[in-house]
Amino acid sequence: VYAAEVTRYHVAVKYFALKALRGAERAIEACEPEDQAHYGIGARSARMSLLLVMAILFCSLSPLICVLGFICFFICRVAYTYLLVYSEIPKPDTGGAFWCAQLHHVQQGLFIYVLLMTGVLLDKADSMGPPLITLACGVQLLQRYMRYRRRFQWHGLPFEDLNHEPLVKVPV
Repeated sequence: VYAAEVTRYHVAVKYFALKALRGAERAIEACEPEDQAHYGIGARSARMSLLLVMAILFCSLSPLICVLGFICFFICRVAYTYLLVYSEIPKPDTGGAFWCAQLHHVQQGLFIYVLLMTGVLLDKADSMGPPLITLACGVQLLQRYMRYRRRFQWHGLPFEDLNHEPLVKVPV
Protein backbone atom coordinates (compact mmCIF):
# COMPACT_ATOMS: atom_id res chain seq x y z
CA VAL A 1 0.00 0.00 0.00
CA TYR A 2 2.73 2.48 0.94
CA ALA A 3 4.76 1.65 -2.16
CA ALA A 4 1.74 2.56 -4.26
CA GLU A 5 1.41 5.87 -2.42
CA VAL A 6 5.09 6.69 -2.88
CA THR A 7 4.84 6.15 -6.64
CA ARG A 8 1.83 8.50 -6.78
CA TYR A 9 0.47 6.48 -9.68
CA HIS A 10 -2.93 8.17 -9.45
CA VAL A 11 -1.38 11.58 -10.09
CA ALA A 12 0.75 10.21 -12.94
CA VAL A 13 -2.23 8.57 -14.68
CA LYS A 14 -4.28 11.74 -14.30
CA TYR A 15 -1.38 13.87 -15.58
CA PHE A 16 -0.74 11.80 -18.72
CA ALA A 17 -4.45 11.66 -19.55
CA LEU A 18 -4.90 15.40 -19.13
CA LYS A 19 -1.62 16.23 -20.88
CA ALA A 20 -2.95 14.72 -24.09
CA LEU A 21 -6.18 16.71 -23.81
CA ARG A 22 -5.12 20.07 -22.32
CA GLY A 23 -1.35 20.38 -22.52
CA ALA A 24 1.38 20.06 -19.91
CA GLU A 25 0.79 23.30 -17.94
CA ARG A 26 -2.97 22.78 -17.55
CA ALA A 27 -2.43 19.11 -16.68
CA ILE A 28 -0.06 20.02 -13.83
CA GLU A 29 -2.59 22.52 -12.44
CA ALA A 30 -5.39 19.96 -12.62
CA CYS A 31 -3.39 17.19 -10.90
CA GLU A 32 -2.43 19.05 -7.74
CA PRO A 33 -3.54 18.97 -5.02
CA GLU A 34 -4.47 15.31 -4.94
CA ASP A 35 -7.73 13.98 -3.55
CA GLN A 36 -7.81 15.19 0.06
CA ALA A 37 -10.43 12.62 1.02
CA HIS A 38 -7.91 9.81 0.59
CA TYR A 39 -4.42 11.29 0.26
CA GLY A 40 -4.77 14.36 2.47
CA ILE A 41 -3.34 14.98 5.92
CA GLY A 42 -6.62 14.14 7.65
CA ALA A 43 -7.01 10.81 5.88
CA ARG A 44 -3.40 9.89 6.62
CA SER A 45 -3.86 10.86 10.27
CA ALA A 46 -6.96 8.68 10.51
CA ARG A 47 -5.15 5.71 8.93
CA MET A 48 -2.21 6.09 11.31
CA SER A 49 -4.56 6.28 14.30
CA LEU A 50 -6.30 3.12 13.14
CA LEU A 51 -2.99 1.29 12.72
CA LEU A 52 -1.85 2.36 16.19
CA VAL A 53 -5.12 1.32 17.80
CA MET A 54 -4.98 -2.09 16.09
CA ALA A 55 -1.40 -2.59 17.28
CA ILE A 56 -2.40 -1.64 20.84
CA LEU A 57 -5.50 -3.86 20.75
CA PHE A 58 -3.76 -7.03 19.72
CA CYS A 59 -0.31 -6.61 21.29
CA SER A 60 -1.42 -8.38 24.48
CA LEU A 61 -2.88 -11.30 22.58
CA SER A 62 0.06 -11.71 20.21
CA PRO A 63 3.28 -9.85 21.07
CA LEU A 64 4.53 -10.26 17.49
CA ILE A 65 2.06 -7.51 16.57
CA CYS A 66 4.39 -5.01 18.29
CA VAL A 67 7.21 -5.90 15.92
CA LEU A 68 4.91 -5.77 12.90
CA GLY A 69 3.49 -2.44 14.06
CA PHE A 70 6.99 -1.02 14.47
CA ILE A 71 7.96 -2.16 10.97
CA CYS A 72 4.74 -0.73 9.54
CA PHE A 73 5.29 2.65 11.20
CA PHE A 74 8.93 2.70 10.09
CA ILE A 75 7.87 2.13 6.48
CA CYS A 76 5.21 4.84 6.86
CA ARG A 77 7.82 7.23 8.24
CA VAL A 78 10.13 6.68 5.28
CA ALA A 79 7.34 6.79 2.68
CA TYR A 80 5.55 9.87 4.00
CA THR A 81 8.80 11.72 4.60
CA TYR A 82 9.68 11.19 0.96
CA LEU A 83 6.24 12.30 -0.17
CA LEU A 84 6.17 15.43 1.98
CA VAL A 85 9.69 16.56 1.13
CA TYR A 86 10.13 15.61 -2.51
CA SER A 87 6.90 15.00 -4.37
CA GLU A 88 3.92 16.83 -2.87
CA ILE A 89 3.15 20.50 -3.07
CA PRO A 90 3.33 22.36 0.27
CA LYS A 91 0.06 22.34 2.16
CA PRO A 92 -1.12 24.65 4.94
CA ASP A 93 -0.35 23.46 8.44
CA THR A 94 -3.55 22.22 10.06
CA GLY A 95 -1.80 19.68 12.23
CA GLY A 96 -3.31 20.82 15.52
CA ALA A 97 -6.81 19.69 14.66
CA PHE A 98 -5.61 16.38 13.27
CA TRP A 99 -3.30 15.76 16.23
CA CYS A 100 -6.14 16.28 18.70
CA ALA A 101 -8.41 14.04 16.63
CA GLN A 102 -5.72 11.34 16.68
CA LEU A 103 -5.46 11.57 20.48
CA HIS A 104 -9.23 11.33 20.72
CA HIS A 105 -9.32 8.25 18.47
CA VAL A 106 -6.54 6.49 20.36
CA GLN A 107 -8.35 7.11 23.64
CA GLN A 108 -11.52 5.64 22.14
CA GLY A 109 -9.45 2.67 21.00
CA LEU A 110 -8.38 2.13 24.60
CA PHE A 111 -12.04 1.58 25.52
CA ILE A 112 -12.17 -1.20 22.94
CA TYR A 113 -8.93 -2.60 24.41
CA VAL A 114 -10.45 -2.70 27.91
CA LEU A 115 -13.55 -4.47 26.59
CA LEU A 116 -11.41 -6.95 24.65
CA MET A 117 -9.26 -7.75 27.68
CA THR A 118 -12.35 -8.07 29.88
CA GLY A 119 -13.78 -10.60 27.43
CA VAL A 120 -10.51 -12.53 27.25
CA LEU A 121 -10.24 -12.64 31.05
CA LEU A 122 -13.88 -13.69 31.40
CA ASP A 123 -13.12 -16.61 29.10
CA LYS A 124 -9.75 -17.62 30.58
CA ALA A 125 -9.96 -16.75 34.30
CA ASP A 126 -11.30 -19.14 36.91
CA SER A 127 -12.89 -16.38 38.97
CA MET A 128 -14.52 -13.00 38.40
CA GLY A 129 -11.61 -11.12 40.00
CA PRO A 130 -9.47 -10.38 36.92
CA PRO A 131 -12.38 -9.23 34.71
CA LEU A 132 -13.64 -6.96 37.49
CA ILE A 133 -10.18 -5.41 37.86
CA THR A 134 -10.13 -4.81 34.11
CA LEU A 135 -13.54 -3.15 34.26
CA ALA A 136 -12.27 -0.95 37.11
CA CYS A 137 -9.52 0.17 34.75
CA GLY A 138 -12.26 1.01 32.26
CA VAL A 139 -13.93 3.24 34.86
CA GLN A 140 -10.62 5.01 35.46
CA LEU A 141 -10.15 5.38 31.70
CA LEU A 142 -13.64 6.87 31.38
CA GLN A 143 -12.85 9.43 34.09
CA ARG A 144 -9.61 10.41 32.35
CA TYR A 145 -11.34 10.55 28.99
CA MET A 146 -14.03 12.90 30.31
CA ARG A 147 -11.37 15.03 32.00
CA TYR A 148 -9.48 15.28 28.73
CA ARG A 149 -12.61 16.34 26.85
CA ARG A 150 -13.64 18.94 29.46
CA ARG A 151 -10.38 20.36 30.69
CA PHE A 152 -8.18 20.77 27.64
CA GLN A 153 -9.71 23.39 25.41
CA TRP A 154 -7.57 23.66 22.32
CA HIS A 155 -10.09 25.37 20.01
CA GLY A 156 -9.99 28.62 21.88
CA LEU A 157 -8.87 30.16 25.11
CA PRO A 158 -11.66 30.48 27.69
CA PHE A 159 -12.43 34.07 28.65
CA GLU A 160 -11.65 33.38 32.32
CA ASP A 161 -8.07 32.43 31.43
CA LEU A 162 -7.33 35.71 29.71
CA ASN A 163 -5.04 38.18 31.37
CA HIS A 164 -7.20 41.24 31.98
CA GLU A 165 -4.29 43.59 32.54
CA PRO A 166 -3.60 46.11 29.79
CA LEU A 167 -0.82 45.14 27.41
CA VAL A 168 0.93 48.50 27.66
CA LYS A 169 0.82 50.57 30.78
CA VAL A 170 0.30 54.19 29.87
CA PRO A 171 2.15 56.62 32.15
CA VAL A 172 -0.18 59.13 33.77
